[in-house]
Amino acid sequence: MRLGGDARAPSSLGLTAAHLVLAYDGWGCSSPWPGSRAIWVCFAYKLRNDLSWLVVIGHDELVENELVRATWGLVIATTLLVVAAVVPVLRDAADRRAQRRRISAGLVPDMIILRSRLAAACDNLADTRSWSAEDIRGQIGRTDHELSMLYRIITQGDRPSLVFVNELYLVRHLLTAAKQQLDRAVELIDQTSPDDIRARDEALHNARRAYKAALMSIDAATQLLPLKLRTIDGEDFWDRINRVSGDRESEAERSFISIRRSSL
Repeated sequence: MRLGGDARAPSSLGLTAAHLVLAYDGWGCSSPWPGSRAIWVCFAYKLRNDLSWLVVIGHDELVENELVRATWGLVIATTLLVVAAVVPVLRDAADRRAQRRRISAGLVPDMIILRSRLAAACDNLADTRSWSAEDIRGQIGRTDHELSMLYRIITQGDRPSLVFVNELYLVRHLLTAAKQQLDRAVELIDQTSPDDIRARDEALHNARRAYKAALMSIDAATQLLPLKLRTIDGEDFWDRINRVSGDRESEAERSFISIRRSSL
């Protein structure tokens, strides 16, 4: 049977218009209008198919929206994981920079000043033939002061490496050896025998050699620090002190001259 179209057109439920008509007859339904039964059945069949397509389209849109939300959720979760992994790295880098600044402010000035004192001691010990007992005792007192400076450097909390610490302990060992040689020279200063004089000169020479080795060791420790930590805009710490000191003294002298001129 054909009702203005193919009554066998399949539906999503596997039924046709013919099946609906037969079902309508079987139920014993009647209508006051001739032929209305088939028309209503076809209308119901078409309406059911249209509604089925709407349901399918709505379902597909829901599935697509769920996929979009799931994708964005995955992107957000991945971003949060990346951020969580990066934050500790950035914090660690900031901590290292802060530690380097502490090393720069705490170690470098004292090390540079200690180095200048060691270099001066080496120069003083270059000629000790006319040294008196007071001269030697004065050098022993300076050695004690240098050892106390070194102790402050060693006991600083932030130190860059074990090799750096080893070099500092080597400086302490050499300064202690220099002091022992100076003590030995004081004991022999008033002796006049040739052997005692040779022993005194040898003790002073050994003290100078220990000072020179300590100077080399403090230089080695300084070289272990990064260049940016031991310089100020590329200029050595001690060189800047000498330069700025000279500039400030010249500026102070000019201010005196201007004051004298203004008073005339």
